[in-house]
Amino acid sequence: MCVHGRMRNCFNRDWIIYMFPLPASPRSKLKQKRNTRFPRARRQSVKIFLMADPPSVQYISECFGKPQQALPESNQPCYLTPWDLVMLSVHYIQKGLLFIKPPSVDDQEDPIKALLNKLKGSLSLTLTHFYPLAGRFATLKEENPPSYSVYIDCNNSPGAKFIHAAVDMTVSEILSPIDVPSVVESFFDHDRAVNHDGHTMPLLSIQVTQLVDGIFIGCSMNHAVADGNSFWNFFNTWSEIFKAQGKKISISLHANP
Repeated sequence: MCVHGRMRNCFNRDWIIYMFPLPASPRSKLKQKRNTRFPRARRQSVKIFLMADPPSVQYISECFGKPQQALPESNQPCYLTPWDLVMLSVHYIQKGLLFIKPPSVDDQEDPIKALLNKLKGSLSLTLTHFYPLAGRFATLKEENPPSYSVYIDCNNSPGAKFIHAAVDMTVSEILSPIDVPSVVESFFDHDRAVNHDGHTMPLLSIQVTQLVDGIFIGCSMNHAVADGNSFWNFFNTWSEIFKAQGKKISISLHANP
């Protein structure tokens, strides 16, 4: 097959394809000795929709955050239960929220920078109530009797991870397709990570991805440390603390998502 074409525009390309018959077999050639001329090519116009390569996420900065106040109990190891140990081979919980980009204010230098600082500050306050999420897994080996114990170590950990990234996409490009665009996988820091990776990876990672007209906040949380209810308990508490910054408002921990 010989293909020639011309591009009509970036998304709708009208390709002109010249289709030739496949070469005949030796046996059929004997039957077609008289037909020495190659058949005229049939010209056929078809329309092919080609998707452009998805934009890639650009990572701008990353840092680690610890609880604003260190509680006495955070100095003690938090051992995983037998049921928790079963979850070590399961993937992280990964969920995200998509927001319209906040409007800029004239007297505000950089609204995104102000938003990030506010998110980091409220996250540090939230981790005071969810301090295990700022730790790392550690394994304790016992000789007599031989045994292994996995626990959360909050002392030897840099804390929860906070990432700022950007991608050249709009909110509509995320929501319009029937299937979730593959680039959304890059909105989460721990995509395809399993809970056992919490020995070397943060138990909690927040990635704030800046879109052209929106903000995506992706949260990756170790599933051996928290279940679905605990995940949304954390997210709702973080949201309340974020909104209460600079205000004298009491914060209550959520029992349900």
